[in-house]
Amino acid sequence: MSTQPELPTPGSLFPVCCATIIPPETIDRFITTAQEESDADESLFVFVDDTTRVYEEETEVGQWTEPTSAESPFIGTTPLESYLLLRQLTIDNDSNINHHHFVIMDDRTLKDGTVVLVEGPWGAGEEEGEAKTVRVEPKIAQERLLLHNIGEPEIDEDQAVAQEAEDGVLRLEAIQNRPPA
Repeated sequence: MSTQPELPTPGSLFPVCCATIIPPETIDRFITTAQEESDADESLFVFVDDTTRVYEEETEVGQWTEPTSAESPFIGTTPLESYLLLRQLTIDNDSNINHHHFVIMDDRTLKDGTVVLVEGPWGAGEEEGEAKTVRVEPKIAQERLLLHNIGEPEIDEDQAVAQEAEDGVLRLEAIQNRPPA
């Protein structure tokens, strides 16, 4: 009988995985927007484009002066593969990141500013599990990740609301106009 290896405890920062080269202006705009619209006093996002570094502090506006790396291990990966890379990063070097709930910036981010929120699989058989996603506008990204992290609401509920939008993006107005369940 085999035993499951002990999985790392998710950290407090939400990683932002770069699935394409992201210019510093886009990073700053995302952090500023997310911080201004959140009830939190600070941004909880850390941009990750290297799996050999230790990530212990949030990314601050102006910290990135060059585009993210063209060698980012997240370029060309699925949300599940990104989850597995983040989980391994947490195991290997004890980064303070939440590998279960994170953001992906992709080619569409460069066009319309939206980002993908990801919830990694939980429990046994994670390698075969499913990573759930929902595309959101940046101003609600941090709040939604905090709420998904405690399961209120589940990401599935946000997916359903986003699917009602013409472009499949979850927006603040759609959440505010939704009757309570």
